[in-house]
Amino acid sequence: MVKCSNCGTEISKKYCPECGQQYIGKRISFSGLLHDFFDSFFSMDGSLPRNIKAMIFNSPFVVQNYWNGYRKYFFSPFRLVIISTIVLGINFLITEKRFLEVNISTTTPYVTLPVVLYMLFLPIFTITTKILYFRLKKNLIEHLVLNAYSMGIWTFIFAIISVLLYYMNLDLPYMPFFFLYLLMIIIWDSLAFNIGKLKRVLFIILHFFLFASVFVGLFFLGDYNNP
Repeated sequence: MVKCSNCGTEISKKYCPECGQQYIGKRISFSGLLHDFFDSFFSMDGSLPRNIKAMIFNSPFVVQNYWNGYRKYFFSPFRLVIISTIVLGINFLITEKRFLEVNISTTTPYVTLPVVLYMLFLPIFTITTKILYFRLKKNLIEHLVLNAYSMGIWTFIFAIISVLLYYMNLDLPYMPFFFLYLLMIIIWDSLAFNIGKLKRVLFIILHFFLFASVFVGLFFLGDYNNP
């Protein structure tokens, strides 16, 4: 008999009779992730404040909860991505295509710009965590879930900060805010894994430089192919 990870009640079927959390009981697969993606458009699981609070203060539990087959009590990773994409789109609309005071000079429409950001950053984060944490035996889809959660929560938070910075009109350097955004995602990625403090710090540093190397490499590759 499986116990609910949220309230400890025994689950005899697919749902906890006490809190309603769903239990899948299977390892994450591409088809299962695809199912959750489409389900994100047609159902609303839990409240936004509860999920934001959980992702900030107890992100390892939320991520591992999903990895271990529990559903419904917290947002699915794609639900969080969709919400943060909407908030980021509003930020671009208000700030005239700025994110944390970084001016994104592009002809890409406001509506699709957040999608472009996710299409660029999410695969890089997924690949870099897979490389760094390969010994912990999580498959690529599980790393995608991890980074969808991490990037989703911090994109949501920093998109709001970005709007505040725009309206405050402070004469501050923008790069520290953007670096902090990336660093928070990398730190939250590391929290999902049960590793020692010293090893965690080392992995965070390595992850930051690995991400920066891949990003810069792709930038110069794109610049080379488009003279």
